[in-house]
Amino acid sequence: MNGRPLIVAAALALWSWQTGHAYVALPLALLFEARPWVRRRLDLRESDFQRIADVTSVLFLALVFIGFSDDTVGGIYRILEWMPVVLAPLLLAQRYSVSGGIPLSALFASLRRTRGTVLEYGPRLADLTSPYVIVCLIAASVGATGRDAFLLAAFLLLSAMLLPRQWSRRTIAPWMICLLLAAGAGLATQAGLYAMQQRVEVWITRWLQDSIAASASPSHAFTAIGMLGRLKFSDRVRLRVETDADLSAPLLLRESSYNEFRHGTWRNSGGVMTAIDPYGDGHRWRLGKAPPAGARAVVTAPVKNDPEVIPVPYGTFGLAGNEILGLQRHSGGALLVDTRPGYLSYEVEFGPDTAGEPDPGPDDLLVPEAYRKTLAEASAELGALPADADGRLGAVKSYFRRHFTYSLVQRGRQPWMQPLTEFLLRRRSGHCEYFATATALLLRQLGIPARYAVGYSVTEYSPLERRYIARQRDAHAWVLAHVDGTWRVVDTTPGTWRAEEDAASSSLLAFADVGAWIGYRWSRLRVSGAGLRAALPWLLPPLLAVLLWRLRRTGSTGVRREHTAPARTTMPGSDSEFFALVDRLSRRSAPPRPGETLKAWLHRLPDADRPDRDRLAGLLELHNRHRFDPRGLSPSERAHLRLSAAPLPR
Repeated sequence: MNGRPLIVAAALALWSWQTGHAYVALPLALLFEARPWVRRRLDLRESDFQRIADVTSVLFLALVFIGFSDDTVGGIYRILEWMPVVLAPLLLAQRYSVSGGIPLSALFASLRRTRGTVLEYGPRLADLTSPYVIVCLIAASVGATGRDAFLLAAFLLLSAMLLPRQWSRRTIAPWMICLLLAAGAGLATQAGLYAMQQRVEVWITRWLQDSIAASASPSHAFTAIGMLGRLKFSDRVRLRVETDADLSAPLLLRESSYNEFRHGTWRNSGGVMTAIDPYGDGHRWRLGKAPPAGARAVVTAPVKNDPEVIPVPYGTFGLAGNEILGLQRHSGGALLVDTRPGYLSYEVEFGPDTAGEPDPGPDDLLVPEAYRKTLAEASAELGALPADADGRLGAVKSYFRRHFTYSLVQRGRQPWMQPLTEFLLRRRSGHCEYFATATALLLRQLGIPARYAVGYSVTEYSPLERRYIARQRDAHAWVLAHVDGTWRVVDTTPGTWRAEEDAASSSLLAFADVGAWIGYRWSRLRVSGAGLRAALPWLLPPLLAVLLWRLRRTGSTGVRREHTAPARTTMPGSDSEFFALVDRLSRRSAPPRPGETLKAWLHRLPDADRPDRDRLAGLLELHNRHRFDPRGLSPSERAHLRLSAAPLPR
C-alpha cells in the first residue's frame, strides 16, 4: 500500500530541482525510501493517526499565517511551495506503521464523531502515496524555472506512476496510446487556460481603469505590478486641455503622490485633508505664491464622485471654476473638488517649478523589508557613486536608461519571486509603474527622499477638438525626488512608451474620437441652458417637418379618408346546426373534454341518451362532410342536417 519504489523520491527530486530546496528534499527522500531496509514498524492506533493529522493541520495553518503576513499575493505560492513538507509527517506515519495506511478518520474530522468507522477487520485505510506525489508536482510547478523541461519531467513521473504492474504485448500499445493522448490533452488544456487567464486579466485591467481607477484616490494607488500578459489600455479620451504653455515637452498633470509601498499598492501614511477658502467671486482659490512668469490652462475632466481628485500641473498657484463648490488639499498634494457629476472645466495658473509639494518626511526614505536585499544588489550595479545627491540621482537615471526597456507585455514569471525583484534583477522590462516604483525605492536606498506620483502625460493635439487631449492610456507614473532642497520630477520610463501604446491602439480610433466628441458636446449642451437655447432653432425645423408628415399621413389635415373594415372570412362549415345541437346536449349531459373528439364524446354519453347518441352518429358524419369535404353536401343532405337537429329535446 506504499506505491512504487523510488516514486516519492523522484517527486521530491523534481520539487527540489524547481524550488532549490535540496537541503529539505534529500532528508525526506531518504526517510521515505529507507522503509524496505528498516524492519521495525510502529503499531499506531487510530487515535495516534488522528493526532498526527492534527499536527499537520497546525503546520498548515502556521504556513498560511507566515505566507500571508509577508505577501498577500505571493503568499499563495509560498503555501503551495512548502506543502510537501507540511504533509510529510502523514506519509511517514503511513510508511512506518504496521497497517501501512492512514485511517479515513484521521483525514476527515466528521468521521471521528460517527460510529461505524471501524469495521470487523479494522478501520478503513487510505494510501497517501499518489496524492503526495501530486502535491509535490504542484509545489514544483510554483517555482518552475524551465517550462518545457518541467513538463517533460512531470510527464515521465506520471507515466511511472501509471505504469502497469504486469505487462503483455496486448496491453502495452493501448497503454502508451492512451498515455500520449492524455498528455496531449493536458498540454492543450494548459495552453487554453493560460490564454484564457491572459484575456481575463486584460479584461479586468480595462474594467478597473474605466470604472474604478478612472479617478485617483489621495490615500492609495493600485498598480498592475505582477500582472501577466499584455496590458491593453483604453483609448477613451479622459482629459481635454487648452493652454498657452509650450508643450514641446510633455505636460504632466499630477493627481496625487504617495510615500509608502506595500504588496503592489502605494499609499499615503497619515494623510490629512485641509479645506481651502475661496476669494473674490467665491469660485477662485489661491494655492501658492505667483511666480514672475506663469502659464494658464483650462482642463476639462469627467467627474463621477463627490469629492473628486482633479489633475493639475506642477507649480499650480491658482485655480478657478464656476462649477466648483468647494476645494480641499490632501497632505499628499492631491486637490479634491466638490461639484456635481458630469464634465468639470476649471482654469489653472501654474509656474515652472514644483512649489507647493509638502516637505519630505521619514516615510519618504522608507524601504520595504522584502525589497532591501534586491535594492542592495541593484545599487551595487551602479558602481562608485558621487557624494552629492544630484550625482547619485544622475547615476540612477543613467542606470535605467542603459539597462532597461519598456514593455506592455509581462510573460510567465516565477510566482515565488517578488515582481519588482524580477523586474530589477532578471527581466529588466516593464511599464511605467515598474519604472517609477523601482526608481523611488532605489533612490531611497541611496538616501534620497522620493515619492511615487500618478497622473497624465499630455502631448497629443486633436485637430477635431482643436485642443490637447489625454486618453486613458496616457495615464502615467513618475517619481518626485528631493534634491538640494527642492522636489524634482524624475521620469525614468523610456521615451518609447508612448509610441508603443499608440501602436497598440484600435484601428477605429478616428471614428471613436468623433463619437466621443459628439457625446462630450451634447453633455455640455445639456448642462448649459444657453447652449441648449442656441441649439433649439436648429432643432425646430426638422421637428415641424416630422409633425406635418405625421398629420398628413393620419388624415388630420382636413381631408377625411374613408376606411373600410376588411371583410371577415368564415371557415367552411361554421354555419352547421350541429354545433348548437352539441351545446344543448352538453347542458343536459356531460360536455366534451378538452381535446376530445365529438365521436369519442358520443360514445361516452350515458345510456339514458343512447337514442340521441345513435341519431347523432349519423348527423356527425354529415357535419364533418359539410366542414371538411371540398364537394360539400347535396341540397337534400344539407336540408336533412338542418331539420334533423331541431326535434332533439332541449
